[in-house]
Amino acid sequence: MAKYIDGLICILIGVGLLIPMVTGGVVLSQKSSFTPVVSSCDGYDYVIVTTTDLENSITHLKEWKEFLGYSVKVVTISWISSNYQGADMQEKIRNFLIDTYEEWGIHYVLIVGSRNSIPMRDCYPDPATHKNNDPYFMAATDYYYADLTGDWDSDGDGYFGEYSEDNMDFHPEVYVGRIPSDDPDKVEEICQRIIGFESSSGPWKKNALLLGAVVSYENEVRSLGAMHRTDGATLMEECWNDILKPNDFTPTKMYEKEGIRPSEYPCDYPLNESNVLSEWRKGYGIVNMLGHSAPAAVYRHVWISDDGDEIPEITELRDIRFLDERDVSELCLKKPPIVFSGGCVQLYTSRNMGRTFIEDGGAVAFIGSTAISWYNITKKWDDRRDGGSLSIDYYFFHYLINENQKCADALYNAKVYYYEHFGFPLTGENQSIKISAFYQNLYGFNLYGDPSLGLTTDKTDTDPPTVTIEKPGKYLYISDREIIPTGTAIILGNITVSVSAADNLTGIDGIEFYVDDELKATVEGEPYEWLWDERIMGRHTLKAVAYDNAGNTAAAEQRVWIINI
Repeated sequence: MAKYIDGLICILIGVGLLIPMVTGGVVLSQKSSFTPVVSSCDGYDYVIVTTTDLENSITHLKEWKEFLGYSVKVVTISWISSNYQGADMQEKIRNFLIDTYEEWGIHYVLIVGSRNSIPMRDCYPDPATHKNNDPYFMAATDYYYADLTGDWDSDGDGYFGEYSEDNMDFHPEVYVGRIPSDDPDKVEEICQRIIGFESSSGPWKKNALLLGAVVSYENEVRSLGAMHRTDGATLMEECWNDILKPNDFTPTKMYEKEGIRPSEYPCDYPLNESNVLSEWRKGYGIVNMLGHSAPAAVYRHVWISDDGDEIPEITELRDIRFLDERDVSELCLKKPPIVFSGGCVQLYTSRNMGRTFIEDGGAVAFIGSTAISWYNITKKWDDRRDGGSLSIDYYFFHYLINENQKCADALYNAKVYYYEHFGFPLTGENQSIKISAFYQNLYGFNLYGDPSLGLTTDKTDTDPPTVTIEKPGKYLYISDREIIPTGTAIILGNITVSVSAADNLTGIDGIEFYVDDELKATVEGEPYEWLWDERIMGRHTLKAVAYDNAGNTAAAEQRVWIINI
């Protein structure tokens, strides 16, 4: 046997050698004094505020944004803390932005870090109620970093965002988004998904998943009294008729079809967890969902029984989950959607559904509330003119799609429109809740994701990636081990085919391995390797095709001799 192998090797070697506020309050100057440390620069319209640990993880995103035409500046909170005064980190960051936004021409601010490392500002709309960690009366917000000319603590009592006692402006000078992670690897993956979404021109971006649960039933009794019927499908149909349909989107609608008095609107599938997960995986540009929610889940509100009085009572109602943060393991996508969740407290804690979906590939951007989401204090929502959180949802998509704005512009402009055109009666019965409700919506809805992310870009990546077959090289291989150099690749037994690939702009989407133009395997992440182990003999062409996230391709080929029997 040994003589046979030696002779065969010799033969093969030989062959191979060939709104204004109700109070009318004026904007006051900032109380906190600080010394400007930025004297002049060429300007930066996109500023990233992050931690030292995450600087390297955003390099690729910075390069991509610069390719799109933004001038990007990365600033760490340690540098800000050393150069700007303030009572806490939030005030130091805001003072830095106040100092630089006009001179630099800042439009977008991306905060990279969780709320543990780079805090939001806690706000208390009702000056008579300062309850920490109570989502009815407190809301954490990044709006504090966007409105730079308002005075968020006019009375100096340390409670920010109080109605009638502080003088917020609510007209943003800069537009803020956040990557809510402190894990360098996850931040790098999030950045890659942002690039992949933005660089893609695929038709999937015009697919819209609309998930509308019933929010309340007629005469259902809550803390504010008897409610009117509000069906989340009403919001979804408004968005479809006014925004999505005129812009040639393809909808998939899921509404409540169980229980007493389900949704009257027709839909593609009943709203339930199985249907949501099945569809989400198919690829959507946007997802709009409304249901009762908690930090880790979104629920259907179903009237399951009645004692004969035709009044939905608490014992007759059931909240049934249709999406959970743990579902992200089934929704991990390379190009996930822009998501708006209109329910309560989706971003209430630092660890929440929005963060999980961003970190693990369920969403490329996630808009949700850190507090109670008040759909309307008038206890109903019939259309966009009724205000409340559902109108913020509606106008977000109006600005994103009808006006072709980026995510942060769309969200803040929706909130400004809400502030200037809607409101709740702020006197009389339940005054404290009414005050909190109006401002909770302004503070509560925040953007997790790139503020400059939109459905389209003006510039695309047309440069192909680079790809090289590293193994097999010009060697003799026996059972996947490199033996000696030869004039061509000679393989006895199986072999691990290894490829190196790179793309400086949008990154590598995946590698396809071919033998004689027949696809054998697809690998989406590093290491780009494939074990070639099949019965085969003779001379064959091994090919690797690399795809970048913009759809550009490059190929590398290698002629090999192989005997694997």
